[in-house]
Amino acid sequence: MIKYNPQHDLLLEEFKNINWHEERQQLKTSPLNKFPFLPLDIKIPTADRKIIFEQLKEQNKKMNEIPLFGPDYQPGANKIWFYGMRTGTDWIKDYKEWYKISSDTDIQDIDHLDRIMSKYDYEWKIECPELKTFIDSFPKKKLYSVEGGNYQPDGKAYVHHDREKFNRVSGDLLYGRIYIPIEWEDSASLYWYGFGKVPIESGRVYVLNTRQIHGSHNQSTEHRYAVHFAINPKTNKFEDLLKSSKQNFLKTF
Repeated sequence: MIKYNPQHDLLLEEFKNINWHEERQQLKTSPLNKFPFLPLDIKIPTADRKIIFEQLKEQNKKMNEIPLFGPDYQPGANKIWFYGMRTGTDWIKDYKEWYKISSDTDIQDIDHLDRIMSKYDYEWKIECPELKTFIDSFPKKKLYSVEGGNYQPDGKAYVHHDREKFNRVSGDLLYGRIYIPIEWEDSASLYWYGFGKVPIESGRVYVLNTRQIHGSHNQSTEHRYAVHFAINPKTNKFEDLLKSSKQNFLKTF
């Protein structure tokens, strides 16, 4: 876990101001595993996104008293677990078990993780039909976890790269994290090594290479809500989606 010290604020501010012009241009001839992120050619319908937003706000009220990682991890942040493995009756213990497996297990590749996770039952811990319908339709081989996140005004994720081994073995093909910003103000910013400020569109689905250094800062006066999920995406449909999305993204710069 990241333990706070005042240098983290300084590092985040320096990171936000780096000019990555040359690195951005290099992406035009780079393979996908060199991309820091990729916006996909798929969005949550606006009406469904608004319902999911209301559900996140409602769940966040309950979560304010149960931060999973405590205030020293990501100031002003809460985590909401919609779907995942079931080992008992306590969802917080279930989440910590998932985090332990994805972080500490010596996972060799995504299929190895699949074998490890196949012994568990799964459940929707929070019912949200609109979110479930969208994720059911998303191209994937296996769904492991669906999480929601909230950053309060001035909430921060300090400069870091994700330590979960799941992200390391899956990140080579931009599989590390499927991310959906649900409700973002323009000043709620996400920054990635080699690119800078990520152009965020609420409801757009992104794949993130979380092995690369990144950070975020919600400089707006509103809460920033997002959903992300972990999958085994090894399907032809997902590969086709990545390829078409890459072509369209490169047209933007």
